[in-house]
Amino acid sequence: MERTRHQEPEPEPEYTGPMRGLGDMVHKVLEKTGVAKVVKRAAKGKDCGCAARRKALNKAVPFSKG
Repeated sequence: MERTRHQEPEPEPEYTGPMRGLGDMVHKVLEKTGVAKVVKRAAKGKDCGCAARRKALNKAVPFSKG
């Protein structure tokens, strides 16, 4: 029986528009402090869950427009 490797989904392209919510703010702070770089290195190419966390926080705490 042949084993198949689980393939990680392709990462979504990095969002660069205006802040949509709390997830974007947390992402920016982690990028500026260098934490995001350490997490990416520690994840060794695997999905660290950052994109899912960012999306969930943006949905839970959106910034109002206007």
